[in-house]
Amino acid sequence: MDDTPITVPNTKIEKLKDSKFFLQKLLGEIFNHEINWNKDPAVDIALIAMNHCFGSFDQEMGAFTMYSRTHVKNTVISYLIGLNNNFEFIEENSPLKATLDTLTFEETEKYRELISAEIALFQEELKNYKISFAAFSSGAPQNTEDKNLSLNLAFYCIRNTSAQNHIQSKHSLPINHLAKNFHIPASKIRSLKKYILALFLLFSIDDYFYLRAYLDIRIVKNVS
Repeated sequence: MDDTPITVPNTKIEKLKDSKFFLQKLLGEIFNHEINWNKDPAVDIALIAMNHCFGSFDQEMGAFTMYSRTHVKNTVISYLIGLNNNFEFIEENSPLKATLDTLTFEETEKYRELISAEIALFQEELKNYKISFAAFSSGAPQNTEDKNLSLNLAFYCIRNTSAQNHIQSKHSLPINHLAKNFHIPASKIRSLKKYILALFLLFSIDDYFYLRAYLDIRIVKNVS
């Protein structure tokens, strides 16, 4: 008789180990370069987020690949926003589109259903700030520099208590505050205010799980 003890594998640990390539690829997209798996704190954030996915996923959330990619990316981005990083939109070879292309027809339809529900919620939220969803979706600055500036001003407002309170209490952008702190003409910020406010709402309210990740963004290269 074989006396070798029988062990039950910890499937969650094994799943996390199997997720390493997936997480390395996703973190590479966010940082725009390969990160140090053993030293970068973002790895721990991503692993914790991935662990949460294994315990929280159900079929109503769509495809696990899309759900886990979205949750991990949203979690890591939120962490990085708090560290005063600069970000930019990814305007070439969208990683999100590449992931969507791997979904089945049923998974794609479920994703569309989920993101449509979030758009409906977002439209209602935007009305409180006198912004239409059309103005947000088609009214993004054509200039890449202005588009990225809007993103980073929105993120500043998320982590700055004074700016955040101003937006939430007055439903308007603290234009003079931003102009003073970023040394940018108030007229420039005023021309971008609707887009900045929409981005602030999108990334500061938890309701927009898939919609938030629909905007492919990453840290600006060489910014730590």
